[in-house]
Amino acid sequence: MRQNPEKIVIIGAGFGGLQVAKDLAQSGHQIIIIDCHNYHLFQPLLYQVAAGDLESNAIATPLRPLLRSSNIHFHWGCVKTIDWNEKKLYCADHTEIHWDKLILSFGTVTNFFGNKEISENALHLKTIAAAEQVQSKIIAALEKASASTSEVEQQALLHFVIAGGGPTGVEFCGALLELLRIIIPRDYPELPHDISQVTLIQGGDALLPGFAEKLQKKAYAKLQHLGAHIILGKHVDGFDGQTVRIGEQQISASTLIWTAGVTAHPLIHQIPGKKMPHGRIPVDGHCRLIDHAHVYAIGDLAYGENHGTVWPQVAPFAVQSAKHVAKHILSGGKSADLPEFTYKNQGSMAVLKAFDGVCEIPRYHLQIAGLTAWLLWLFIHLYGIIGGRNKILALMDWGVDYIRHSAAITLIREDKSPY
Repeated sequence: MRQNPEKIVIIGAGFGGLQVAKDLAQSGHQIIIIDCHNYHLFQPLLYQVAAGDLESNAIATPLRPLLRSSNIHFHWGCVKTIDWNEKKLYCADHTEIHWDKLILSFGTVTNFFGNKEISENALHLKTIAAAEQVQSKIIAALEKASASTSEVEQQALLHFVIAGGGPTGVEFCGALLELLRIIIPRDYPELPHDISQVTLIQGGDALLPGFAEKLQKKAYAKLQHLGAHIILGKHVDGFDGQTVRIGEQQISASTLIWTAGVTAHPLIHQIPGKKMPHGRIPVDGHCRLIDHAHVYAIGDLAYGENHGTVWPQVAPFAVQSAKHVAKHILSGGKSADLPEFTYKNQGSMAVLKAFDGVCEIPRYHLQIAGLTAWLLWLFIHLYGIIGGRNKILALMDWGVDYIRHSAAITLIREDKSPY
């Protein structure tokens, strides 16, 4: 036990927050980790909850069993105010917590770029509740279309527009196309098999920004083959719940799923100093705030560069930056004894449909597509899911989806009963 243990407070129990807490579990310091949820969420698979491929409890793991250590305390609450002079923070439940070192790991929220109309009417894929809402909306649209006698109304109900052609948008687009291809002829035979439409809109000139051009073209061709209508170089300007507007073009659709970007959590306004695009915090080579040596930022919040390349907002970076911060704290803050943080790009991947995906591993100059990429994706994501029970649930749901070609979840979380 250290003679003068510090109180280290971690805000956020995502990939980074959970990792740094685990790495400091035997440090002798007092660790307090705060989160608005009492579970760790494997966010990369939220789109599969939205498409009915996974149950939400397969990717959500209770935090307390993960944080069982004599020097770790979990507090379920939302931080509202940070007092930088007194080194205290205050939660919404009026809890007051003092800190000697503070680790900011509260992640990001969906970025609607100030468009109020879109934020009020579009759906997103950042939380369990949001993903379940998307899944319910899809099935509800099928039910309403089934009860309608108007082909025009049916087409509007079953036109799903996805804004954002990054990994989440591409993966959800493929999963949604697969779902509709299977579920309409099987469960809704009264509907024309080709009645549904999925439109993917990407502001850039290619899907999957950052991937090799060959893999971008592969993703485009595969989604197009599955039936997606892809619009490149355009941005969604508005959505009133019935019509998606793209400049002068109007698309009749009752569902817009927004995957077009993220921005810092509103708590970022409590952090002093300069902010980079989308609210990221500039940090030094040890992930410390420039003017606050006892405050660290990790994961999506941290902004830095290695060899001119900006650190990405991905789970592997969150874990790597968390490990570095833990080492820095364990070293007693002796920066000279620890090389500065360098992000090691482990690669990027996206699944396009069952048994098909794309994967790029720059370290080995590998660009993989097809079944091999899909198997690699499956292994890495199964490995990343925390908890044996969750892994089994995911395997069972994937078995239902990929082998039996049936969605795991087709519930509508809306009660029509007047009682």
